[in-house]
Amino acid sequence: MPPRGHSSSSHSSRSHSSHSSSHHSSSSHSSRSYSSSRSYGSHSSSSHSSYYSQPVARPRVNQPTGYSHESVNPSRRIYAKHHDYVCYPVPWTDETTGQEFREGYYDENGKWYNKLIYETNGRYENVPCKCEYCGQESFVTLTSETDLPKCPGCGAWLKVNAALEQYTPAPSYKRNGNGPTTAYVVGLALFILFLIGAFLWQVVTEELKPAVEQARNGSAYTDDRSSGDTVSNPDIFGNMLCLTIAGDNAFVIDEDGADKVLSWDYGQESYYDFESDCYLWYNTDVSPNLWQYWYEGISSDYGDYGWMEFENGDWYIEESEGNWVLLPSSYDTSDLWHIEDAGKNKSSGADDTSEDELVVATITGIWEYEGYVDECTAYTGREEFVDADYDLDLKTDRVYREWNAEDETALYTIEFGNGDNLEVPAGWETGFPHVQYADLDSDGNSEILFTLSYDTSTDPWSFGDLWLFDKDPDTGLYKEVDLPLVKGENGAKGLTIEYDAPEGNTVSYSIPSCAYSSVASFDEEYLKNWWTTEAFTEDRYIYWATPVDGVDPKIHCLLAPFHRGGLSIGFDLVRENGEYVIANISEETPDFP
Repeated sequence: MPPRGHSSSSHSSRSHSSHSSSHHSSSSHSSRSYSSSRSYGSHSSSSHSSYYSQPVARPRVNQPTGYSHESVNPSRRIYAKHHDYVCYPVPWTDETTGQEFREGYYDENGKWYNKLIYETNGRYENVPCKCEYCGQESFVTLTSETDLPKCPGCGAWLKVNAALEQYTPAPSYKRNGNGPTTAYVVGLALFILFLIGAFLWQVVTEELKPAVEQARNGSAYTDDRSSGDTVSNPDIFGNMLCLTIAGDNAFVIDEDGADKVLSWDYGQESYYDFESDCYLWYNTDVSPNLWQYWYEGISSDYGDYGWMEFENGDWYIEESEGNWVLLPSSYDTSDLWHIEDAGKNKSSGADDTSEDELVVATITGIWEYEGYVDECTAYTGREEFVDADYDLDLKTDRVYREWNAEDETALYTIEFGNGDNLEVPAGWETGFPHVQYADLDSDGNSEILFTLSYDTSTDPWSFGDLWLFDKDPDTGLYKEVDLPLVKGENGAKGLTIEYDAPEGNTVSYSIPSCAYSSVASFDEEYLKNWWTTEAFTEDRYIYWATPVDGVDPKIHCLLAPFHRGGLSIGFDLVRENGEYVIANISEETPDFP
């Protein structure tokens, strides 16, 4: 595996400051270089030498045996908060016993995990899960190790197929030689580091805001600050890098891609590909930004160096500090792959994209965006807003987004092609906008339903905003329609539900405004962890709504009566005597568009 961090130089750069070889590269082989004094936690060889020795690993039992690929696909030890792991990159068979073992992570007790997901920014992102009821596989974001995700298809509980961890370089230390006690030194060191870290975090957070914003908006970030700090790869791409094949040994970034799905390794500060035993990271310290690779079996031949770059059909490798050479022909490159960035590494064809641009669309790319939504190239839902005509006047309508960082809200304005504007009340910044329309009152004009869904929430069925707008026949302008629903924060609207105290494994509940009642059954674990023993009343809000026009116009709504309960109620909002009323309420299995 690569040394801690990355190379400090590149093959055509001639000017760079003095670094340890365990740092990220601060310059590109294809562009000007930038000096950087950034450190990734490396120390001199004498640091703490009088008090500490190497970390003490947890005792290992019930371990897999007979791994025979160490020379080509070496295993690696990973220390984390809850467990120590050994990662085996390929499956194998113990030739002595004939027992087969899977690739993946084995903790000190021999338990196997498919993935290892580290906590970052207070959450676990892109956690692989599988529904044992309907078989659907999905990736979710969790805010706690105890979160119970539910299946977006059937609402049943999902099984988490990963180890959720917090990164630590060592689980414990042992005393070595004379000096203060371990507890004293660790306590003092942690206190000092806390004070320093609190100050630096405040400074660095403010300085990195421009970098994160530029990267999310699809622009490469050029480091022109003297500090040398840079936006991290997970800030740009997330903890999971999804790739789609673009040609021979070439891939492109695609949020829906499944040809290669790589996880961010916080220990190595790189993405890792099991299949090719390759570490890679995207260098944003230089312009143009570029990918650097560490291929085991090639890079490892160069000791503390060996990072590689691909350009114009050739591979380059760092032979020694500051000395980059064409990869010797003695190495077989037929299985080496690379990522093609927008506008670079193209073998043929014109491309108007600047070399300094990298557009990486994600579902969260809209959160801190200001501007027309159809121009937000960092947002995967952008296409929903391109060439829209909500009022059916054959003129293009657009949606403009304003972001209020202090209040963590967003304000949307529909700018109609005829010059009229419709301002939607503020909703939370993490909501994903949807504009739907239908003629619900048969007056020949479209009503507009604006909704915000919270798909990345740990319980997306508990949240949602909606506003319905009708065109005033006198002014020709849209105004909000009053609906027979209780109102919550921002645009949250729903129903008041009365719950009886549980009886055994069942909970009876009713919705007085709809004259509806039902009984739900749960297992003992759900009632213990997520429910109460008392009767109570609670407002539950619509998480999805869609208008339906035609012979029987209506707005169909979905609401989850139980937090994480896997149950939905569907009902319609229909017009009677000039007002909307609730009709056709029943339990429903969602069928999302």
